[in-house]
Amino acid sequence: MTVARAESKERGLYSPSYIVVSVFPPEINRRIEEIRNKYNLRIPAKIKPVGPHLTLKSPFNPTVPFEGLVQKLNEAADRATAFPIELSGINRFGRKRSLVYISVTDSTSPHIADLHRNIVGVLSGMTEDRGSNKFELGSFTPHVTIGEGKPSEDVWEKLLKEGINFQLTLNSFSLYYAPRVDGPWILRKVFMLGDTG
Repeated sequence: MTVARAESKERGLYSPSYIVVSVFPPEINRRIEEIRNKYNLRIPAKIKPVGPHLTLKSPFNPTVPFEGLVQKLNEAADRATAFPIELSGINRFGRKRSLVYISVTDSTSPHIADLHRNIVGVLSGMTEDRGSNKFELGSFTPHVTIGEGKPSEDVWEKLLKEGINFQLTLNSFSLYYAPRVDGPWILRKVFMLGDTG
């Protein structure tokens, strides 16, 4: 733990946390929101401002200044190029407190997994993970969460029959931060893949 972070904890201050995600075009966001509303699926208030997204790096606290994060994330973005992805079908994690999500197809998962490994790799040693890093690297499952909580069996059966199939190009990722524990995620910077600017 860094000295500044230890002092913040001692004083009861909150050190902003960050998350790296890829967000989607408005038309896909709108269609995902329609599904959420149709089945009354809820997501945590904290992530509502982000909208539908694909998490590429779990929430973390940086141990370096913001500029250091930006430099490393620019490196990750410059190493990658835009690629097509396909979201298709519904699935869920957990039994008691489920997360309902749209799956990433097997054919496009490897591209996302490569970008994920790239981002996690460049940030290695620069972050304090908040326990959520257990979902990274070998345990990473690319997905788009559309609801938190276990839907009724009736709702679940209807969700499984939804003809969900979205195709898009992933050409960027975004760094969001939460300035306080219960605060919403706020966009800090967008990184274009293959962009040297």
